Formats: sequence, structure tokens, C-alpha cells
Amino acid sequence: MSEDEEDDDGYSDDYDSDEDEESLESDEEDDNIIDEDDQDHGVDDTKVNLDITAMIAYVSAMTNGRSQFRFREKILNEQAAWERERPVKASLERMFGSRQLVCCASAMTDFRTILGTLGGPGERERGEELIARIQVIPDQTSIKTERLATSGKIKSRSLAIFATGDALRVVTITANTGFIRAAAGQGVTFATVTHESRALTEDKEKTADPLEVELVES
Repeated sequence: MSEDEEDDDGYSDDYDSDEDEESLESDEEDDNIIDEDDQDHGVDDTKVNLDITAMIAYVSAMTNGRSQFRFREKILNEQAAWERERPVKASLERMFGSRQLVCCASAMTDFRTILGTLGGPGERERGEELIARIQVIPDQTSIKTERLATSGKIKSRSLAIFATGDALRVVTITANTGFIRAAAGQGVTFATVTHESRALTEDKEKTADPLEVELVES
């Protein structure tokens, strides 16, 4: 699989999201992540459901002070440029707030696999710290996800993640906009907050060129 190809759940081999050529920026400036429509439908604001994308973005070297590189991979250069302009970890921290972090069992299994395969030492250490904060929930199903027909952007892993958030009636924090759009195209919407995706990049720094301070600050 090439650097820019996606696997069958809408994530690339570095598990970034389906963002095409433009970035996503959360509209959230505080820790209120539930809009009026979701409040009307009884969404629980004491917890948030984490997609794999949120966990990866949170522990990535790129979001933890290591965005000043020119990588060989185009998508990583794009993400690094976005990160220098709009740091993701601070945004995720606002979304997390004091809420209980939860994720489904499938998401945690895959996150651990990705972290062990692609993560550098610092990323793995931050990953373990994050894992200690997360309550793992058995994969759930929901009426909404049962209505969805599978497609290129709607696969089993994403269904488990979004179904768990829906069954728990909590917001799912995700960068998987491909799934959100595909579901909306079938008339199904979920309580979500999106973030920009960031790949695990610590090991990629070995073949990257550090940027000059003047270039980073310009």
C-alpha cells in the first residue's frame, strides 16, 4: 500500500483521515462540544467516545512539539504545515475536558497494534499514558448503524466505533469525515466532533529534514 492509499476503513496506512487536500478545523473554542440538536436528543456530555484517529493524533510526535520537519511523504508535510498553524493536541484537550474518555474494544485493539507497529518510543509511552485514561467498552450496535449499507467508506471497524458512541449516546471525536459523509448520504447522522488528522511520525523523522527556525516562524 502506498503512502496515500487508504485501507478498507477509510484510514491510510499511517491511519490519517479522509481529508483530501484541505484541512479540517474544529469550530470549538471551549469545552462545550454538544450542539443544541444533540442536547435535545439527550446526548451525555460527561463522556466522549474516541475514534482511533483521535488517539493517534493525541500521542503523535507531530502534535507533541515535533512538527518542524520536511518529510518525504506528501501527506505528512501537509499535516506538519497544518500543525504549525493549528496545533491539534490543544484542540483535543478542550474536547476531552474533564469528561470520561471511552472507546470500543475494536478501536483499542487496533490502536495498540498501530502504536506497536508504527509508533516511536515517545509515541508508545504517550500511548500507554492515554490508554490508562480510557474506559474500554465492548463493541456496540445501534439502530442507526444497522440501517447503513456497507460501502467504500463504511466498513466494520468504523461501524463499531460510531455504533458504540451512538449506543452510549455520547459524542464521537473523529477525523474520519469519509464515514460521516457516507452515512449522511444514506440519511444517517451521528453526534460527532471532528479534528484534523495527524499520523504517527516519530520514526519518520529519521528520513526527514529539520526545518530552519526562520522557516518555521515565517
